[in-house]
Amino acid sequence: MSFYTKKGKSWVRPTVWLKDGILYAETAILVQILSLFSYCRRVKVYRKGRFIKIETRWLWFLTAQKFITFSRIRRIETEFSTTPLNIGNISWTDRYDEFSIFLRLQDPYEYCWLISFGGESVVLTHWQGVLLDFLDVLLGNYPLIDKQGDQEITFQNYYTLLKQFVEPHWTQDVE
Repeated sequence: MSFYTKKGKSWVRPTVWLKDGILYAETAILVQILSLFSYCRRVKVYRKGRFIKIETRWLWFLTAQKFITFSRIRRIETEFSTTPLNIGNISWTDRYDEFSIFLRLQDPYEYCWLISFGGESVVLTHWQGVLLDFLDVLLGNYPLIDKQGDQEITFQNYYTLLKQFVEPHWTQDVE
């Protein structure tokens, strides 16, 4: 988008890892710090146990746990949203992207948010972005170096693993 795009880890996307057949996702450490550790969401997907455990902490001491068996999962749904970052300026080239995963459950019917992956993204990376950025620099609005998070790749990897864990055991819609 600018003369140079610095790619790196998004500080607001969840931390994701796989250990001993369990897929983990946890609220980004920056979000936890900014909330003074009053909020944290941790999702654990147990392949062998065939269930998902969602732990959420609010205000340091209010906690909630939810257990979802794979057999209750009817569908895995995703959602994408984007928000411009340079509101009020001329730049149309920065945005905050968020990729969310939801579970459509049955017995009883329920729509459950699992986790979201967010971070800074770029638009118009080639000559169009350079031209728009140059206009912004002339007006004193914008730096020539841009940042791009890895939230989309992390989301895709997590979603792929989640499907591999769950799909053999779920009840899909018959249409």
